Amino acid sequence: MDLVKDCVRKLDTIDILPIIPSPLQTGYRNKIEFSFGKYISDRQNIHTDWNLGFHKQGEFSKIVDVDTCGLITKEANVLYEYIKKLCQDS
Repeated sequence: MDLVKDCVRKLDTIDILPIIPSPLQTGYRNKIEFSFGKYISDRQNIHTDWNLGFHKQGEFSKIVDVDTCGLITKEANVLYEYIKKLCQDS
């Protein structure tokens, strides 16, 4: 809440209402952007040439492969798995 107040502190005419968290902990997103790429780390002994997933936190050039995503619905995960397999096979 302090972050929100700090962002609008110069706008004195805006009343900030309490932030109410979503009751959903998973499956609440309707949009996710996955990325294709590779992830090579000599330090971690990881050498993958084909990944579909998310950018590694803090490292835009590395893609961490994921099989499912807890942020999207089960139906969206089924679609993601299908598209991932289709891309791997083609």
